[in-house]
Amino acid sequence: MKKLCAFIVSLVITASALAQTYSGEVLVDELASYRTGKFSKAPRKVYIQSFRVLFQVMASATAKSSEGVRKGATKTSMAVAITGVDLPDFQQVTDNLYNDLIASLTRKGFELVHAEEAAKTEHYKDWVLKTGGKASFSQMAGHVMITPTGYSYFVKDESKGGKEKGTFTDKSSILSKQLNDAIVLDVSMVFPFVEMDAASSGMLGFSAVKATVDFGLEPGVAGTAGALRQNMVKFVYGNAGMGQAESYLPIVLKKKVTAEGVFFDKKFKEFNSAALNKVYDAGYYSVVTTENKNETVSHEAACDPEKYKAASLKLGGDLINKSLEIFYKNAEK
Repeated sequence: MKKLCAFIVSLVITASALAQTYSGEVLVDELASYRTGKFSKAPRKVYIQSFRVLFQVMASATAKSSEGVRKGATKTSMAVAITGVDLPDFQQVTDNLYNDLIASLTRKGFELVHAEEAAKTEHYKDWVLKTGGKASFSQMAGHVMITPTGYSYFVKDESKGGKEKGTFTDKSSILSKQLNDAIVLDVSMVFPFVEMDAASSGMLGFSAVKATVDFGLEPGVAGTAGALRQNMVKFVYGNAGMGQAESYLPIVLKKKVTAEGVFFDKKFKEFNSAALNKVYDAGYYSVVTTENKNETVSHEAACDPEKYKAASLKLGGDLINKSLEIFYKNAEK
């Protein structure tokens, strides 16, 4: 019965994805890769070092104008929060993306190295073992980070507030060597939903904040270990010494891709005039914590939950699958 329900849910999400329109297709780029042909010499074993998906749930901005000769000072703030989806929806998307990745690797004959084995390495000595399937609001302001259910991973340390810490430089090649040359895989993606723009003028005596809903995936930047604000699938094999791997393949999103029709409203605006005072007063009704500050939510960006999940699975799945295609070509024996 559970399998039937899961199948029906999958059909609904797939149908929603097909009914949506996108700004373009997901295109990927091999950024700073080297010796990728050597993946064919690697053991058919993969250790998933990290798999994290960040969903933006809130954004805020403030604009100020200083007092002038003829105009008073102004300050305008706006905080936009997503509604229509909640933590179970984010978890469902993350679990589906992770399970599809596992299924693909297994079909291709790759064996998974589990956290229990990785825990025996010198690299992970004194590291903290974390259990997936839990939401964290501590990793990046305005975002919730989701890790897959049933998945375990390691962090070097974490703050009292729960912020995870890694290493300053990428140590994946060292870990690969200690795992008998298993391929180390990292998956990271971020789903923003809104862009904020603040403007002000002391001479004209106004300040304004605009929010534009723009849901999808944005290009990532490879080369920064532990960076969360990126969309990247990275494969590392072996250790050639001098900080280099035998094979290094970071795959990033080439250009921004957005999904249309997911949110009901596209734009929000707050405006303050020194002469006229505030001309628009939104209802303030909830508080969200971001960067250790309480932000009063002034606007709700409501979305269709099925379309949100479908678009997330479509875009995230395309990023992973296209990255796997490149990896498989290089890993052919």
